[in-house]
Amino acid sequence: MKRKTWTEEEKQQWIAKQNERIARFERAKLHAESHRGDLTESYMAACATRGGDENLPSFNQFFFVWQQMQELGLDGVPHIDTRTFYGWHDAGRKVSKGQTSRLYSITFHSSSKGSDNDSEGGDEETSRRKFPKTVHLFHRSQTEEMTEEESARWQSRTDARTDARTDARTDARERRTA
Repeated sequence: MKRKTWTEEEKQQWIAKQNERIARFERAKLHAESHRGDLTESYMAACATRGGDENLPSFNQFFFVWQQMQELGLDGVPHIDTRTFYGWHDAGRKVSKGQTSRLYSITFHSSSKGSDNDSEGGDEETSRRKFPKTVHLFHRSQTEEMTEEESARWQSRTDARTDARTDARTDARERRTA
């Protein structure tokens, strides 16, 4: 599959949209503290359903999605009644045909790059850079139950993807150590 090539105008539109989303997220963070008491119980319930998941939402992310749900008139609890396309499949539901994501969350991934400035191996300078990632979410009302056949087919695809990722990671580790 060929990668999409972006025109300069499309790039600028995408960047402007990302900046708008980040600004909205930052504004929501300012209001989150005033609602912390009201939403703490719901937030704890959402975290409990995720179990030992290392990608638990922060309270700010939880509040941001809750705020969007309120604006759209959607009921439920963020991160319980909202999930990604693949998250719903893993939960045994599928996104109904023709539905588009109306909710989103933003996570920030950081990368660090170390460089030795001292030729004698002394001080190491580390720079960190944050990259925003928009995660598109679907509400439970946009999904439907999967049949057993669909669920089995989805599970086989998921297993194949997991095996492919594991193989790719193993190959990458072998190349780094070689």
